[in-house]
Amino acid sequence: MHTDAGPSDHIPGTEQPGADLAGYSLTAILAFAFSLMSLAICLGATLVGAFVTPAALVVILGLPLLGLAAAVLGAAAASSIKRSPLPIGGRRLAVFALFVGLGSAIIQGSFAVSAVASFWSIKTVLAPRIEPLFEQGVNADDAGPMRAALSQGAGVRAPDGRVASFFGALEGELGAFEQAGVGVDIFFDLRSRVGAAPPTQAQPPLNQPKPLGLTFANQRVTSYFFLDQDALSRGDVVVDDILVFLADGRALALTTGGDAEKLATFLGTQLANP
Repeated sequence: MHTDAGPSDHIPGTEQPGADLAGYSLTAILAFAFSLMSLAICLGATLVGAFVTPAALVVILGLPLLGLAAAVLGAAAASSIKRSPLPIGGRRLAVFALFVGLGSAIIQGSFAVSAVASFWSIKTVLAPRIEPLFEQGVNADDAGPMRAALSQGAGVRAPDGRVASFFGALEGELGAFEQAGVGVDIFFDLRSRVGAAPPTQAQPPLNQPKPLGLTFANQRVTSYFFLDQDALSRGDVVVDDILVFLADGRALALTTGGDAEKLATFLGTQLANP
């Protein structure tokens, strides 16, 4: 005769640790969910970094934690399933979470290191180098120091009169120059401008720009510096072009026919150069 088992029929030691009523490891399911979220955000951060790496600075810094959590939970779930005296489902989910979590954490960690390195180099190398050039050019009407800091190609595209008019236009629009610096808002500026740009057939410049905040008497604005990559690899700052965005949405380019104008065209930004 069939009888239903009651609470007194429970046999100690036959519990399925970490398993739900369906016989799957809850830890494995949680690890799998974390790994999928980590993978999705990793791909998104990669797409952002493809255009300008520092744009994802703040987000990327926290992302490896999600991948690591997926890997740790996946390893714990796989070990628990293997040791369990009763069959528990979810081993494949746990293994998937382990490897995907580790892989995404490594990718995200590399982006984080790159972003921090870029931020630090802009703060400690680029900003201190650029600040006296703008002080001389805007406040003292002396374009000589900037001319000396230009690459050979930029020197051809920006003769003395062009550099002087660039600084003169900045002073007329923004007032006296005060300081150069960098902040999180500056890193996210280009990402927002790319998202708001109208559809265009123009291509962005190949040379990746470095963002820098410029503070003037009237306003703080975002600028993008195109640097000579060979000189940069040697730790030297040689300017190839500059694009400064104004409050009214227009921008000023240092040289003619350079990367600054290409970026302005790609973003659909009108140039305000005289």
